[in-house]
Amino acid sequence: MQEIYILKNKWFNNEIDKIVSTGMSKADIARHLDVAPQYLNSLVSGARNITDQFLDKFIEIFNINQFDLLYNNNTNDIQAN
Repeated sequence: MQEIYILKNKWFNNEIDKIVSTGMSKADIARHLDVAPQYLNSLVSGARNITDQFLDKFIEIFNINQFDLLYNNNTNDIQAN
């Protein structure tokens, strides 16, 4: 079960990095998700688990293809160690 958590966390961090690379700050991302920046940072750092409900909200708000979580073009980036 922990491997799923690792995969979700790596995928989430990769998506956050993609969004940040477009010029949006993590504070802006948090605002769009209606969460405190500290909460977002705790998810990114792995201090908190990412719930499926939060991922659903994240995917919907940022219009991310939900199947990218399962089928990433670069699977080496999200494999659990």
